[in-house]
Amino acid sequence: MQTRWQSLRTALLWITFTLLVSACSDTINDPIEPSAEPAPTDSAPPDTPGLNAFEVNLHGDLALNGAETGSGTFSASVDADSGVISGTLVLEDFAATGAELRQGFVGEAGELIVALVADGVADGTDFSLPEDTVLTLDQIDLIETGGLHILVVNQDATEVLRGQLALNNALIFFTELTASQQIPPTTPTTDESADATLATAGLTVDPLTGDLIARVSPIDAADPLADVTLELGLAGIDNDAVIVTLAPAVDDVDLFIEPPGASLAEDALSALMNAQLYVETTLAEGSSGARGQVLPGGGVELTITPLEGAQVVPPVVTQTSGTVALTAFENNARVSILVNLLGLDDASAVNLSQAPLGQNGAVLFALEQNPNDLAQWSLIDQTLTATQSNLLATQQLFISASSGEFPNGELRGQLVTDSSVQPPAPDILQVIDIMPAAGEVLDALPGSLVATFNLAVDPQSIGADSVQFSASGGDGSFGEANDLMITPTAIDLVDQTLTIDLAGISLDPDVFQLVLNGNGIAPITSAQGSVLDGDADNVAGGDFISSFTVAEPPAVAPSFTEVQEIFTANCLPCHSSLALSGGLGLQAPQTFDNIVGVVSSQVPELFRIDPNDPEASYIIDKLEGTQTVGGQMPLGQSPLPQSTIQLIRDWISAGAVNN
Repeated sequence: MQTRWQSLRTALLWITFTLLVSACSDTINDPIEPSAEPAPTDSAPPDTPGLNAFEVNLHGDLALNGAETGSGTFSASVDADSGVISGTLVLEDFAATGAELRQGFVGEAGELIVALVADGVADGTDFSLPEDTVLTLDQIDLIETGGLHILVVNQDATEVLRGQLALNNALIFFTELTASQQIPPTTPTTDESADATLATAGLTVDPLTGDLIARVSPIDAADPLADVTLELGLAGIDNDAVIVTLAPAVDDVDLFIEPPGASLAEDALSALMNAQLYVETTLAEGSSGARGQVLPGGGVELTITPLEGAQVVPPVVTQTSGTVALTAFENNARVSILVNLLGLDDASAVNLSQAPLGQNGAVLFALEQNPNDLAQWSLIDQTLTATQSNLLATQQLFISASSGEFPNGELRGQLVTDSSVQPPAPDILQVIDIMPAAGEVLDALPGSLVATFNLAVDPQSIGADSVQFSASGGDGSFGEANDLMITPTAIDLVDQTLTIDLAGISLDPDVFQLVLNGNGIAPITSAQGSVLDGDADNVAGGDFISSFTVAEPPAVAPSFTEVQEIFTANCLPCHSSLALSGGLGLQAPQTFDNIVGVVSSQVPELFRIDPNDPEASYIIDKLEGTQTVGGQMPLGQSPLPQSTIQLIRDWISAGAVNN
């Protein structure tokens, strides 16, 4: 045991798990990564010989019936010589009837190792391992791969909080499989809704090797699973690209596990971290199935929304329907949306629009129709402005599908994410759009700035004191003495639209900032008198601040015409059509076809010109004298000036276009 523990001792010092909050009720939890620092305990300092200390955080995210509130911390130490483990569990905002140390990977209940003992206070918040609890050699091995866990149960003996023990930077995922995520959504064999959890899946992945441990099991053992697979695809896409096929465990036919030696290749690992893997199963009866998207961390959230005629304004009666799979990344900074329609292959348009439930609003983005599946529409990897992100966070975006029969909308679904808050009250004034967009980079100062509000604005509240526009003075920051205040040519307000005219104003490239006052003595107010909620927290008051950058215009890439002039002046007649030195002709008009994307005859592993990559282009080697075969070009003459070679480099870097 001493030898085995020597290899574990260092690794155990570095384990601290942070379980991220579940991204969506339909799926999932973020992966769990060890922290960079060990967690010392009073009784077992990390540098004590023979002792290893670690800490595990518990949340409801990994539990089968996870608690929506409450968390816990399990602090433990293991004797490297005897295998004795001691530890205490402290719960926050949750009182439990019991806690257990169990053997089992995420996604499986596993076997009881030992029940923790409640302290004498009997308030259900403090537990500890019994004295002289000893791990077997097999259990020690399981710590390395995430095969042990601490769980907390309530009065019904239901697992509500859980923390997985894992070393080696293991990533841990847990997802709930529902009928609503299927394409099209299926009908459960039970009386439960399509959103009900039919099965759960846990994945433990080594990010370095891709080694995979998977556990998938049904919620109800009377409704067993079949054909369990891990597949490639964004939520809303069903392309039957199977990555791994799972099989029933030898000792538990209700539990599906990975095949021996299962691992994820580099592209599958990348897909996993971009929310492009899902677990799918059919029920043994074959009458329905379930699916669960596996979501990574970093503020990724999945929302499944039904489309129906009843949400259209005004409502319509239709036999068609549909679903929206919205994957929001980086806390709504960008989104991917897949819409699958049923009975509406001839939809004329599907749009992402802005308005609260019960209202119509402007189209923000038009989705594209899949030419191979006319019932599917998509908006992939769309960046949202800060304003648009806030609209999603406050339930003010919706998807609508129009048709010839219902040009104003046949189906609609309001996008309500798990992390969203209620939309602002009807009398709260907010900015709902800004042009240029926050963070946008422009080549020149725009002719005007345009802010759109959700309500009509009192024109008396608009003026030089309530609208400020400034430049940073070249340092990119504001609130300093070098800020340059800019007086607009005019400020015009029409109902809900504020236009700040900049015609005739010429300024050097800089960072620019617009401030619309919601504070101070001159705030902007609505026509009804409510003060601007500039920080979009649904409380009146707060400045609206948006910045954009005007950068130096990008240099114009050299044309191939300029490159040909260099070849004509310096490479002919040796490389003419009459004298093909090295088999390379550089005489117009054949030059482009002879060099771009053409393998070098002297160094076959390189192209003569590799578009976008001058370092991998053999002609550059020959011109700069870094070639491995033959002499520098032009042969027997002075090398070309570096400025001339740089022009050819710039042309290659810009894509080696034939222009």
